Amino acid sequence: FELVVTSGDGDVNKQVEAFDNLLEQCDIISINTLDVTAFENSFAKAAEKGVKVVVQHSWSDQTLGTIGFDEYNMSYEVGQYAIDILKAQGGELSDKKVVLLTGNEGQGLNEYRIGGFAKAMEENNVEILAAEPTNWDGTVAVTKMENYLTTYDHIDLLYGLSDGVTYPAAQVIINAGRDDEIAICSIDGSADAIQAIIDGTMDCTYLLASQYTGYYKVLIPYLCMTGEYDFESQGDYILPGFIVTKDNAAAMLALAQ
Repeated sequence: FELVVTSGDGDVNKQVEAFDNLLEQCDIISINTLDVTAFENSFAKAAEKGVKVVVQHSWSDQTLGTIGFDEYNMSYEVGQYAIDILKAQGGELSDKKVVLLTGNEGQGLNEYRIGGFAKAMEENNVEILAAEPTNWDGTVAVTKMENYLTTYDHIDLLYGLSDGVTYPAAQVIINAGRDDEIAICSIDGSADAIQAIIDGTMDCTYLLASQYTGYYKVLIPYLCMTGEYDFESQGDYILPGFIVTKDNAAAMLALAQ
């Protein structure tokens, strides 16, 4: 089969336009929407043309189904590990202060990666001081982290929704000499983040391995076209992943590479 790859370059209007252009040349489209609600008209056009759609990390009843992670439970697991870190720091959990670096507001992936973590914090009476969007941009994350360090005299833990924003923010914390004060948790399992865990400058991430998951984001739509996968009978395709800590980071780095 022929694979066509395009991007909205972080702009939802450009992404909608790119999607609409694909309707003239594709039988099935696998899309990671910046905001799934912006695609209602485009998904309707796809249905009219007989083009099948699989959505990644968001949900729409206009598509065949979703390829993604159990984002909520994944972030809840990271949140539980963060609670263990906060307990190990000593003191009362009710005195702990946490900041978040999020992605795109309104994106399903973003909301669920916040939700599970926030639930773990709520259950343990830990305060989230702030949660600023970065649009998944590392340079924006750097600015936001610099603002956090200026605004708040005391931060116990940073949770970033993706290594692409967490890792640059970690460098800001290190450069400010506050890495002994602020624990750092993330999601994605990039080689840089795993190495940072080995080096002791980050505390955890969640291995998703884009090389590995990207394979399934192409394979499953292909199998839909050959009749070997059916979302209606088999349900959404949930990609596996697991938390990376200092205890397993060396092995996970080998996998990520």
